[in-house]
Amino acid sequence: LTELREQRTSMLMRMEKNYEDLLDKLGAVIRNPEQPSDEFSIAHLKSWVFGSPEVIYHTQKVLIAQNRECRKEELQKLLTIMRKDLGQVKTPEDITLMKVFVEKKSDFLN
Repeated sequence: LTELREQRTSMLMRMEKNYEDLLDKLGAVIRNPEQPSDEFSIAHLKSWVFGSPEVIYHTQKVLIAQNRECRKEELQKLLTIMRKDLGQVKTPEDITLMKVFVEKKSDFLN
């Protein structure tokens, strides 16, 4: 039982590191989707090993989104799934990524 718990903890740590790497690289790709970096590609490939199928799917959806609104929606879904994968408490419905960007007046998704 202890060994299983340690394996689960180790898996979650690898998943968390992968998601952190993916998010670190995702901003540049969102700003310039025509030029995904090698570093982002490596992080995305690692998701095929350490991430959930939903994270792989929604990372791809963010990459192929045709406009700003679609990117926002897919990024919100991606972050929500990452939180779920890592065992985080569900984000309340009234807290959205869009509100975070509006309040901070960020150009991140422009």
